[in-house]
Amino acid sequence: MDASPPAFLASTKTPLSAQTFKDVNSKEVCHEIHKHLFLKLQLLDRVIRARKLHMSRFFPMDMDYGHISYVENLQSQKGTITRTLELLEHPTSEVLYKNEQWFKWVRDCQNDEEENRD
Repeated sequence: MDASPPAFLASTKTPLSAQTFKDVNSKEVCHEIHKHLFLKLQLLDRVIRARKLHMSRFFPMDMDYGHISYVENLQSQKGTITRTLELLEHPTSEVLYKNEQWFKWVRDCQNDEEENRD
């Protein structure tokens, strides 16, 4: 996963936890980033659950050999990716709003309804 990130993530120097996605300007790039991050989130979730199951069966509570810290690291990565996916929603909606013509029509209808309601 980390060996082949999307072009946008590979070219940026900003860490994932500080990424704002202000430079994203196409629907395809947004979709590619979302697809990559969501797949990584799913894989991390599976690895975390498998590690916890493995630890519960094979390691006593006082001798984990570093597995707990590894799971905590994975959980931290999962939290970072979850927050990044949440941050990606806003730029994606802005890109879609700019690219889709019917959004303007819907916004005009909503504004007309608000004016008529008053």
